[in-house]
Amino acid sequence: MKACKGCSASVRLGTDDLYEIIKEAERDMGEGLVDGELYSERLALCRECAGLLYNTTCKYSGQIVYVLAKDKDARCPEPGEGKW
Repeated sequence: MKACKGCSASVRLGTDDLYEIIKEAERDMGEGLVDGELYSERLALCRECAGLLYNTTCKYSGQIVYVLAKDKDARCPEPGEGKW
């Protein structure tokens, strides 16, 4: 698969960086978070998706799936129906 021209090794996130991004997003979203069960279901679908890049990033939106899946108002950005 050909990566987008903006992607490089610098977009690969380490565990610590990813954890900090998720925690910051949780603080910013406040009441706009999904519950743990729905979050797990969404992430499972993202992990199976061919559009998952670097095990962290949605190729359709460019967003970190671990953050996107937490957002109560978010929808899967895959073209068409989306997965969730």
